[in-house]
Amino acid sequence: MDRELLLLNSKLDYHLFLYKQLTDQILSIQKFVQQNKIVSYEAMLANETLRDALLLKFILFQRTIKKVGISTLESRYKMRLKSFPWLDAEYFDQNCVVHYDCVWSLLQNIKPLKRQIERIKKYDDARYEEHGEDIRCSFCGKSQQEVNRIIAGTHEAICNECVQLCSEVLEEFATEEKEKT
Repeated sequence: MDRELLLLNSKLDYHLFLYKQLTDQILSIQKFVQQNKIVSYEAMLANETLRDALLLKFILFQRTIKKVGISTLESRYKMRLKSFPWLDAEYFDQNCVVHYDCVWSLLQNIKPLKRQIERIKKYDDARYEEHGEDIRCSFCGKSQQEVNRIIAGTHEAICNECVQLCSEVLEEFATEEKEKT
C-alpha cells in the first residue's frame, strides 16, 4: 500500500485513496461472491479453490484496515467497528487451521461495513466544505496549487514546505541542546 501511495499524484488526498482502496476491495469480494453463487456457508466451503481465493481477498481487506489502524478509523473517521469482531480475528490457529467462519461473518456484515466506510468519504467532504475548494496552508497561506502536497485537518492545513521548515527548526533546536550538554 505504501508503494502505491508514493506512485500516486502528490496532490491526491490520503482519505480519498483509503476510501478507494477499501471500497474496491469490498466490491471485489462482493463480485466474487455473486459470480460464484456463494449463498451459504456450505457453498463457500464446497469448492476449495473458490474458498481460498475468497479467503485471500478477505485477508487483503483485513490487512488494509489493520495497516490504517482500527483505532484511527474509529477516532478520526468516527467509524463504529466494534460490531465487526472478525476485524481483529486471527484466521489461523496454532494448528494452522483456517477459520472460514470469519470470512462468512464478513459476508453477512458487508452492507453495514460499506456504510461505515462511507464515513471516510464524508470526513473528506466535510474538510473540503470547511476549507473550500482551494485549501490554503494555515501557516504560510499558500494554496494547494502552489505546493507539492497539503495536509488538511478539519479546521487547519499545512503544506509540505512548512512541514520541512518545522523539521529543520526542530533539528536545529536538537543540535543546540546537544551542544549545551
